[in-house]
Amino acid sequence: MAGGPLVTAVQVHGLKDLNRALKTIDRRLGKRTQQALKIVASDAADDVKAEFAARFGAIGRKAAKGVRPRARQTRASVVLLGSNPVVRGLEFGANWHWVWGRLVEQDELRRRVYPRWIGNQYRGAQANFGKGYAATKALNDWVQSDKVTRLLAEALDAAIEDVF
Repeated sequence: MAGGPLVTAVQVHGLKDLNRALKTIDRRLGKRTQQALKIVASDAADDVKAEFAARFGAIGRKAAKGVRPRARQTRASVVLLGSNPVVRGLEFGANWHWVWGRLVEQDELRRRVYPRWIGNQYRGAQANFGKGYAATKALNDWVQSDKVTRLLAEALDAAIEDVF
């Protein structure tokens, strides 16, 4: 991130209205909107996976398997799977690590497994992930590169062409 503001969400105003209007024209267009948003989320997830791999090497590639794109007809997101034990440790850091069935402080280890814990600032359903080592940086860079509007416009244009 080149010193720009931290991005926590990108809202496309009028997307719900557009989706509703497209569904009145043809029912297939609602699903096509979801597919378009999946393309946007997949591109963002690819950038996050690349950032994990570039920043953390082999363990970062393992963490990248826990990054998934998600899309609905009105939103797209990138999730860090809780079932992947490495992805959250690399993104938010850790102070403790399991070694041979016991919890050991990372400072006692010869080499830290995860970076220092910076927290995830989780506040219920309205979580604000303002800190992070890899995914937050990659998503902020991705949003500020204006890929969102270009990809969304191309995907929606292709969806409309397919139906008509």
